[in-house]
Amino acid sequence: MNLAAMSSRRWRKAPTPGRLQEMLWSRRPAETDARDQARRSMTVCFTGHRRISREEAPKLIQELDQTLETLYSQGFRYFMNGGALGFDLLAAQRTLMLRQRHADVRLIMVLPCGDQTLRWRKSDCERYEAILYDADETRVLSPSYYEGCMLVRNRHMVDRSSLCLCYLTKPKGGTVSTVAYAMRQHMPVINLAMGIKAPPKGVK
Repeated sequence: MNLAAMSSRRWRKAPTPGRLQEMLWSRRPAETDARDQARRSMTVCFTGHRRISREEAPKLIQELDQTLETLYSQGFRYFMNGGALGFDLLAAQRTLMLRQRHADVRLIMVLPCGDQTLRWRKSDCERYEAILYDADETRVLSPSYYEGCMLVRNRHMVDRSSLCLCYLTKPKGGTVSTVAYAMRQHMPVINLAMGIKAPPKGVK
């Protein structure tokens, strides 16, 4: 899937209802922003690290599934995801599984640029494209990468959500800055890493 080429068309009709519906949010920004703000109280955004150790993964999946189910029971229906490697793609897959149990769940992929996967491995690209195909909305904020586009993507999600669900274990990086921005907006933050025991030293 060439997202840069798709975003240049600014709109792509879904092959199946609810899939690849919205490829570039700036096509109708006023309408999209109004809709986002109307459902903000029911929206969660994700942020997390790109690397998750094999030892942590099973517990993280368990914590993630339990938390998503709890959030659904509290009225959350919309889940914004930035589509990065690691936690983002894992959270997207678990959100799609949540949708299998609850048909009114909506996964919104917010991509910083159309060429985000330029240097990714083939297997990661295939996983990414499968998620985009099944997502309820996919937004491409820029046709191509530029310095700062990840920050724009992160703030786009936070500004349209009322809760941040993160996987934060390191004091530096994009996840920290996203969580800090969410907290400055007085947004509740749930850090799944708080319930996960760190692996022994030397384990990567």
